[in-house]
Amino acid sequence: MRRAVAFLLIVLSVGVVAARAGSVARAAPAAAPKPRLILTPLSSKTLFTFEGLYPQKKKVCDFKQPKPLRAKYRGRLELVLRDDGSVGVIDALSFSNYLRGLAEVPPSWPIEALKAQVIAARSYALQSLRATQASAASRGYDICSTDQCQVYRGASIELGAFGERWVQAVESTRGRVLTYNGHVLPAYYFSTSTGTTRSSFPGGTPQPWLPSVSGNDSQAPLAHWTATVTLGDLARILQANGDWPGGAITSVTQSGDRVTMTGSGHSVSKLRSTVENDLNNDGPCFFPKKYPSQTGSAKKGPLPQTVPSSTYTVSQKGSTVIFTGRGWGHGVGMSQYGANYMAAAGSSGTQILKHFYGPAQITTVREPGEIRVLAADGLNLARIQIDGPVKVTTETGSVLATGNVFQVTGGKALSVIRGIGPSLQPVLQIT
Repeated sequence: MRRAVAFLLIVLSVGVVAARAGSVARAAPAAAPKPRLILTPLSSKTLFTFEGLYPQKKKVCDFKQPKPLRAKYRGRLELVLRDDGSVGVIDALSFSNYLRGLAEVPPSWPIEALKAQVIAARSYALQSLRATQASAASRGYDICSTDQCQVYRGASIELGAFGERWVQAVESTRGRVLTYNGHVLPAYYFSTSTGTTRSSFPGGTPQPWLPSVSGNDSQAPLAHWTATVTLGDLARILQANGDWPGGAITSVTQSGDRVTMTGSGHSVSKLRSTVENDLNNDGPCFFPKKYPSQTGSAKKGPLPQTVPSSTYTVSQKGSTVIFTGRGWGHGVGMSQYGANYMAAAGSSGTQILKHFYGPAQITTVREPGEIRVLAADGLNLARIQIDGPVKVTTETGSVLATGNVFQVTGGKALSVIRGIGPSLQPVLQIT
C-alpha cells in the first residue's frame, strides 16, 4: 500500500527579530529551552526529504546566495528557533545511521578503502562525543555536519549510487575503532598529502600514532596544482584580515615558510598558512566569480579552494602571483586518496590503517545508541516532506493537530499554522 506523504513548511520572519535586536541588549544565554518543533518518526522506515534555504547575506563581502541544502534524513528532527530568528535543524538518530550518512569519500571506491574510512570516521566521532560531552547539552547537539567535523548528508548517501557498498563497509566494521594505550583516537584524515603525512598540526606535539609516512597518493587529482591571484586582489584580501596595512602590493617573494609582501612603503612577512587561510576564506567572498580559480591547474577540473594547501612556492609574473603547490587538506593522519590507491593495489583496510596510524590498535567497542547532529543552521526557510508516520510535538510534549501541511513562522515565537494561506490562524505558538 502506498504510504501517506505529508508536507511541513517552515518560514522564518527574520525581520521581526532583527528589528527588535537593535533596541534590546543581548542577554546572557538562558536556561530555558529554545522554542522547538520535534518530528518523531513512528516507524523505522519514516524518511524526511529536506530542503533548507539560507538568507541572502550582504555584508562587507559580495556573498553569493548559498545553495539550498537538499538531503534525506532518518531519525528525529528538531527545528529550533535561534536568537536571530533563523532556524537550526538537529537530526537525532542512531549512531549506525549517522555513519551510513557520512559523505567523506565516493562509495564507488574499493571496499577496503571504505572500511578504513569507516573505522577512522567512527573513531573520530566517538572521541568527539567524549571530548565535547560537557558542552553538548548547552549546544543541543553532539557534532556538526560540515568538514569542520565530518561531512554528513543523511540517508541520501545510502540511497544514492553505490550506497549499498558504503552500508556494507559500515556494517562489516561495526564497533571497530582505533585506540592507543586504551583510548579511542581522533583518527584524523584528509584528501591528499604533499608527499608525506604530518605527525601533528601546526604548533602541536607530534603523536606516536601519527607517523610521518608516504601518502601513497602521487596520482591524486590535487597531488600537484597551481593557482593564480592578482596583486590587487591579494592586497584587498590581506588588508581585510589585518595582514596588510593598506595600499598596493608590488612584489611578493618567499623564503622558507614565510611569504613577504612589499609595496606602498610597507614590507610584511606572513606564514604561508596565514596567506592560505586569508585567500580561502575571503577570496570567494570578495571575488566570487574569480576564486576558486576556474583556470587553476589540477589533474581533474577546477580547484576546490583558492589555495588548496599551505605547501606551495610563490612566483610573480607581472601583476599576477602564482602559487605552485601540493596536496589538499591539513595533511595529518590518513590520506583518503592514499587509502584508495592502496586498496586498489590489494591492501586490506587493516593494512591501510596500520600504514597511516602506526602503533594504533583496532579495537571493538560498544557504539552509543544515539547521536545528535547539527544538520543545518541559519536557515530562513525549510521544507520537509514526510514519508511515513510521525508525531509532531513541541519541547513540552504538546501534540500538534494532525494534517498534511503545516506552516511555521518565526520571530518572537514559532507560530504553527495548519495549511497555507494568508487568512489562516495559528493552531499553536511555541515560546
